[in-house]
Amino acid sequence: MELVFGQGFDVYDEENGWALGRVVSLVPQTSRQTYVGCVSLDSLGAPISEPSHFISVLSAPMFSQSDLKSQIVLSLPLGAAVSVVAEEGDYFRIGEGQWLHRLHARPKTQPFQDFVEVAQLYLGQSYVWGGNGARGVDCSGLVQMSSAVCGIDSPRDASQQELHLGERLDFNEGDALPDLQRGDLLFWLGHVGILSAPDSLLHANATHMMCVEEPLLPALQRMSEGGVDLRSIRRF
Repeated sequence: MELVFGQGFDVYDEENGWALGRVVSLVPQTSRQTYVGCVSLDSLGAPISEPSHFISVLSAPMFSQSDLKSQIVLSLPLGAAVSVVAEEGDYFRIGEGQWLHRLHARPKTQPFQDFVEVAQLYLGQSYVWGGNGARGVDCSGLVQMSSAVCGIDSPRDASQQELHLGERLDFNEGDALPDLQRGDLLFWLGHVGILSAPDSLLHANATHMMCVEEPLLPALQRMSEGGVDLRSIRRF
């Protein structure tokens, strides 16, 4: 699983260049248990002040100066948390030699309102198992990141999302589909997709090796023929 730039990590122990600890949720003030795992110490930095903004585009270039022609030192993914320490013209400074264009970040107090619209930003991005968007995204990472920038705390794995997100619709595996609506989450064993319309499935998947929108019924048939049937539906 990928961590996102600016995401907290509570370190329990360090050994041989690695830190053992617990991931801090992307959405603050949550009581949900998060992953415990190991992260390279090279990937961690000292705690920063409370983030004030988050990246609001799929990939935001970090410039070395407050100038779009300056060197790009890093690209930050959607949802990355940053702390703005100064402003100059159209740019936010988040660190020494680290500048973002103000159109690429928005205050934490102004989350997105439509997680489906956010998820559609990922269309065409490569599928990467465990990805949260920095280099690619997987099915549950798509749901987690799209909901996080709307202020909705989501577990990381599809199996956890199936248990905790929204309300379960009255549906059992093998039943005829109930009335569906935009934003419903569909779950298979190890997979989750978002309805961008009642008849359109938005999901990051290994069949296409990218995030796609496709007609729902052919997708259901293809997966069923592969031995994987839809097993639950949840509604935010």
